[in-house]
Amino acid sequence: MRQVVRAHRIWFKQTIEDMLREIGVVDTADVADQLVMLRDGAMVSGYLGDPSTVARALYNAGSAVIRRQS
Repeated sequence: MRQVVRAHRIWFKQTIEDMLREIGVVDTADVADQLVMLRDGAMVSGYLGDPSTVARALYNAGSAVIRRQS
């Protein structure tokens, strides 16, 4: 199971890096790390709280990270 999770995380991060590159972000690996971390936290928060509030917070935080690096 661990290998499946690891493979998914690698794929997910690479997908984010590809998308960031498309919008002109230079340091894609660093920004992708931050976005993956935010998503991981949002998943836990979504289980514990209101998913719509968590989704809005994730969007706002992710947008701020991307704007800072663009």
